[in-house]
Parts: sequence; structure tokens; C-alpha cells
Amino acid sequence: MPFLGPKHISISGSGIQSIGVMSRAPDTAIIVSRQDNYLGDNDFFGAINSATFLDPEIFDQQLDAVWLTAQGIMPDALASPLHLILEGSSIGETLTEDFVANDAVAETLGAKASFLSGSEIPSVTVNGVEQDVMSDIGDVLPAYLQAKNDATAADREVTAESFPSASGNSASAAAHFDVDSGHNIVAGGNMAMNETSIASLHLDAPVIAVMGDMVAVSAISQVNVIHDHNSGAVNASSTNTSINAAMFASAHNPTPEATTSLAYPSNVSAIITQVDADLISVNWIHQYNYFSDHDSAQITFSGEDTFLDFGDNVLFNQASILEFSQGYDLIIVGREMYDLSLIFQTNILFDDDSVSVADAGPYTASMSDNLAYNSASIQSTSIDTYVNMDEVFTQMGTDLAAGATILSDQVKNHDVFNGDVPMNVLYISGNFANISAIEQTNIVGDADQIQINVDALLDQSDAIITTTTGSNAALNLATIQNYGVDSTISVGGEVYDDLLLYQAELIDTDAQPLGAIPLASEAVAFLADDMIHPDYGDTETYPETVQATGSDVDMMGSIVT
Repeated sequence: MPFLGPKHISISGSGIQSIGVMSRAPDTAIIVSRQDNYLGDNDFFGAINSATFLDPEIFDQQLDAVWLTAQGIMPDALASPLHLILEGSSIGETLTEDFVANDAVAETLGAKASFLSGSEIPSVTVNGVEQDVMSDIGDVLPAYLQAKNDATAADREVTAESFPSASGNSASAAAHFDVDSGHNIVAGGNMAMNETSIASLHLDAPVIAVMGDMVAVSAISQVNVIHDHNSGAVNASSTNTSINAAMFASAHNPTPEATTSLAYPSNVSAIITQVDADLISVNWIHQYNYFSDHDSAQITFSGEDTFLDFGDNVLFNQASILEFSQGYDLIIVGREMYDLSLIFQTNILFDDDSVSVADAGPYTASMSDNLAYNSASIQSTSIDTYVNMDEVFTQMGTDLAAGATILSDQVKNHDVFNGDVPMNVLYISGNFANISAIEQTNIVGDADQIQINVDALLDQSDAIITTTTGSNAALNLATIQNYGVDSTISVGGEVYDDLLLYQAELIDTDAQPLGAIPLASEAVAFLADDMIHPDYGDTETYPETVQATGSDVDMMGSIVT
């Protein structure tokens, strides 16, 4: 039987699981992994007055509304592995129609979107525009997270002598546990990250004969939505970054040079491995992060230096799949062949903050500086060339379907083999499917309410207050690498071979009246009825309104079908 292994799978999610698997199966190899992380970190600090502070549940409802609106500009979620297999023959047309429809709706919502297909897609595309290289995530991280990474790197270089020993004096201990000068408040600085890598050496051959249709689709969908309405702090700029970066790459992997043309030896028979069924290889990864970090703090400073951290949450999913399969001289597919590489990425970032400083002295407020980042790459090391099936291969398919166990002389000496002897042959009576699918979603809510009293600090010129309520990052990183040899694919039916790329972003930063803590009632004013329920026409479907009733809100209800 054909060798559909081994597969090595490494999976982790926020430290909660780590799995390694090696598998070998005769005719089916399906890897399905779903990683879901949920985090609620709504902190309360100080004497919270309900008259001026809003219940965090309100912000969760608004986050839900933003997520609902985002679905107007994002394609439907990837189907389950079973549906991908069953719908493989029409998935190219389905995705194209979906991408085109969402591209049209995006404009009505004030989003920027682009849909490209086929040869019009450049090798590297960032936010709908051709670029020379992919964006480096290290260059675009929020300032707070960059500084944190730099500090972490510096800490790794600290030697043991830098730390106070058990017998050390109080001065050395104080130096070790000292904080930066001034009063620093961090309610943001959160990060949600999904990362997946799939590297596959599928069953392959320099010559493939497909009796039915051939469907080859590589598709990337990337959507970022940032909602950032702030109030209270003076001179608080709204700077957010949305990056959708995609790459399609094909590196020519030439088939070994053919030997001198020789007639097929009459006394040698080809070795035919037969699969009387569909032969399916599926790698399906779904990663989902959701967290709610709506902090409320009423602060009066009395010390010399202060550091208060209500944020700094991290959710992380990681999956890695490495798959090896056997090679043949000739693969014969009795029905249809599907070769699908699909990446769907979505980031929803809700960061409505209010910072109020009574009797304001010197202070700085970083209330935005959020990053929504999607990076996707689909790479292939080989080139497939499609040709119409001739009479020789058509008869070969008929003979094998009727029970033949050997190849005819006409097949053995076919010009397509360039004189090579096709000794190792795989015959699949049903469909042949190679599918790699990745879906990644981050939903991040970080609406903070901070009230600060500085009366006690007016006589301290160096008591600068720094608040960071933004600087959140939602990151999706995905790579699919397909390895194989250059193939001539003889097709008896129709050929659908396409690249599809959809990128969209919606950033809403409409200014709120300064100085007012209760901003939430206005925070999602852009969610008009016609935006929540755009007219898709009679043939389209759209999600039902999520009933935002507090802790019972099912965020997954709008994803899972």
C-alpha cells in the first residue's frame, strides 16, 4: 500500500498541551487539531465608583458587536475536513465568489480590501500592494512590547553575581527590586499569537494521469479589524498598525535528467500498487484565541516610584506538522484529484480606553499603538504542467477500472516518460486529495478605565506618570510548504488551477469627547443596522445577531457551524 507517513506533529497551546505523533496509514492520513484559548482578566483596583466606571460586561458586549461587524468583510470560516474533501471539486469557485462578495461589502463598511487572483498576484503582497519582502514583525511591534522584549534579552545576559544572595544586605536587595523612576501603569501590553507550520512531501510522481477533473487551489484570506476609541488624556494620539502580508512562492525543482530512450523491456512488469478507494491526505489546523482584559483602576499615588501592571497577558497556540510520503514513477487516479492549500487569518482588536488625571501634572498616556498582524506563506518546490489526456492514457484508465493488473505496451513506451522505465506505479480507483488548511483567529478586548489623583505629587517635579492602556498585539503566522517533483499531469476532465488572495482591514478611531469616563455608550456608534446586517442578496447567508447578555455570550457560536 502507498506510504502516507510518517507524520510528526508538534502542538502546544499556552503551555497546556504538547503532543508528538508519528503515524502511518494505508489509504488515509488525516490530522485534525483545534486549539482554543480563552482568558478573562478584568482587574479592579482602588475604590471603584459605579457612577463613573462602567461594568466590564458592557465592553464584552461591544467586542461581540465588533466581531459581528467584522464578519461582513471576512469570508466564511474554513469548512471541516470532511466538507473540504466532499466539496473539493467546487471549492475554487466557492472561494472566488466569497472573496468577491466580501470585497464589495468591505467598501460599504469603510474598510480597505483587495481581491487578487491568478497571475495578477505578486510574489509578496502587503495590504494589497506588491512589496519586495515580507514585513518583519520585529520592526512593527508596539513600543511597549518592543521595550519589554529588549529588557528580556538584556536580563538573559545578567550573571548570577547580579542577584542578591541570601546573605546580601538590604541595599543590594532594594537595587534588585527597584522600579523605574516615576509612576508607571500598564493596563494593556497584551499579546495573542497563533503560529502554524505545515511541511509536506505528498505522494508524487513525474507523471500523473487523472481520469476526471483536476482541482488545484492555493488561497489566502487575511482580515484585520481594530476599534480604538479613547478619551480623557490630553494629546493622546491614535496610532495603530494593521498588516496583512502574504507570499506565494514556487521554486522550480527540476526532475532528474532523463536517461537514453529505450524500449520497455518485454520481460519486466511494472509494480502496480492499487488502492480500491479514495486516497486522502489532510492536515487541518484551527487556532483560536479570545481574551477579555477590561481593567478599572482608581489610583492615588503616595510613594516615590510605582509600577502597577494589570495587563501583560499572553495567549499562544503553536502547531508544527512534518509529513513524508512515497514517490512513484506514475500515479493513476480513477476519478478526480484535489490539491488544496488554504490559509484563513483574522484579527479583531478592541481597545477603547479612558484615562482621567485629576489636577494633571506631568504625565504621558499611550492609549493606542496596537498591532494586528497577519503573515501567510504558501510555497511549492515543484511545477505542475497540465496536458489533455490522450487515447493511450484514456484506455489505460478504462483497462484498470475493468480489473487489469498490468500496463499495456503503449503506456510503457509513452513519450511522456522520456525513455524512463515506469517500474513503480500507483493506481487509485477513487479520488486523490492532498489538503492543507490553516485557520487562525484572535479576538482581543482591552477596554481600560483609569482615574488618577496626583494632588500628593504636585511638589515632586520628577514624579512623571506614564500610563499604557494600548500596545496590544494580535498575531497570526502561517506557512504551508509543499515539496515534490515537477509533474506532467494528464487530465481527462477539466482543470481548475488558481491562486486566490483576499486582504481587508477596518480601523475605526473616531475621536471621543475628551475628559469623559463613560465612553462605552458611544464606542460602537459606527455599528448601524445596515452595517450589522448588510444586504448580501438572496443567495448569501450572514450570521445571526449575537445576543450580548453578559457572561452567557457564546463567542464561538458565530464561528462553529
